[in-house]
Amino acid sequence: MPIQTVGILLTVLSSSALGFGASMGLAGRVRNLREMQKMMELLKGEIRYSAVPLQEAFFAIALRCPEPFAEFLKKTAQEMERRDGRTLSVILNENSGVLQNKTGLKPDDIQKFLRAGSGLGYLDQEMQLRMIGVYLEELERECRMAEEEYQGKGKVYRCLGVMGGLFLAVVFL
Repeated sequence: MPIQTVGILLTVLSSSALGFGASMGLAGRVRNLREMQKMMELLKGEIRYSAVPLQEAFFAIALRCPEPFAEFLKKTAQEMERRDGRTLSVILNENSGVLQNKTGLKPDDIQKFLRAGSGLGYLDQEMQLRMIGVYLEELERECRMAEEEYQGKGKVYRCLGVMGGLFLAVVFL
């Protein structure tokens, strides 16, 4: 009897953890989109007011961003300093694995970011600022949609996890 009780308790707890984990994944995506938005706002400010080379701007921004964004910016800046003929677009694509593996961002979120970053360094200052502004507007919409998704699905995931565990507990009895 006690072994069956322990098994049922573990089933309920593990399914609840799955539901809470899925909900936390949605919350993590919202948090990471907001961090990406902050990072792009900082880059916009660096381009507008500091007028430093992009690799220096990336290093400066990395100091004000949390991981894994700081790691991504540092790696990108280091690759840019090598000056081996690769374009910024290529460097961003190569380093995007840091963001793909360590954030809750969807591949589409990262592709949009890479598209926005691909024009940096080629255009004049005003065009770069406009391109970042357009991306920030798109990112704001994406943040709102992600927050709505979290509000709508987060509670459902948590409840389904708990209820699924209770259902299995009843079935095991």
